[in-house]
Amino acid sequence: MNGSGLGAAATARLTAAGWFPGRAVPVEPLLEPLLEEDYEIPPVLRAFLRGYGGLEFDYPNPHCPEHRDTCGIDPQLAVDALFRTRVSLWEERVGAQLVPFGEASRLFLVMAADGRVWGGFDEFLFELGDSPEDALDGLCEGHDRPTVPAVPEESEHGQA
Repeated sequence: MNGSGLGAAATARLTAAGWFPGRAVPVEPLLEPLLEEDYEIPPVLRAFLRGYGGLEFDYPNPHCPEHRDTCGIDPQLAVDALFRTRVSLWEERVGAQLVPFGEASRLFLVMAADGRVWGGFDEFLFELGDSPEDALDGLCEGHDRPTVPAVPEESEHGQA
């Protein structure tokens, strides 16, 4: 790990994409699409976007390492294609408010106020990390992505 909390693989990929320790970009343009959708922006996401917002990098596909996947850290990527109702369903599953902030491996990236990160698409939702840096490490190093179970549907008698 370096001083940023990133592992070697994530540091190398992000550095190649233009990241450097101490990077600080204006976050207001990145937050605008989220505010327009009435998302509450947690301080951890604001800080993360200040350091990593606008970056796009590639990393090995975990199932086929000779192929590359791409991660874009830009809330607009997720807001443009992700319905707010889908995020609400994911919030029920993880028990936290979520805010989209990018896209990776055709998954929309969402973060909770405590910094935990998930990636989701339709009904699929995967745990990516306990912090945004942990999630970036997991993507770059090909860590397994545990699936978040669906919320059981209530029967007609009101039981799960």
